[in-house]
Amino acid sequence: MTDTNAATETIIVALNKLDRDPLNVRKTYTTEGIEEMAATIRGDGYRILQILIVRKGDKRGRFHVIAGGRRLAALNLLAEAGEISKDFPVECKERSAAEATEISLIENMQREAMHPVDEYEAFRVMADAGKSVEDIAARFGTTEVMVRK
Repeated sequence: MTDTNAATETIIVALNKLDRDPLNVRKTYTTEGIEEMAATIRGDGYRILQILIVRKGDKRGRFHVIAGGRRLAALNLLAEAGEISKDFPVECKERSAAEATEISLIENMQREAMHPVDEYEAFRVMADAGKSVEDIAARFGTTEVMVRK
């Protein structure tokens, strides 16, 4: 059964139809952070775990990314590298422009980084299951030194 409520319906938008939203409250990204995000997307078969939240753009057929600007930047990095197509299908949820700033602020403020010990224990579980340090580091966009800790 498909929910027809526009606030919850998943839509597919071509990557080259997505633009960074001027209403997105996060204006600054680090190159390293985008490369790490690209590594996690690559490691999961070019899928994003958290879909983008979009609103209709100013031009027909285009969408502004309200929430997920870093994911968008990482997907664009992968497209520029030729790893995915420029019209790569991206899962999105559409919301209204009136909600854009609030949604963007919520997504960027209501996050908490994992405790380093929890991260290291998760790496150890994967290593114990037979994954190499190199594979774990590549999958999560981190260094081998971090995984070895």
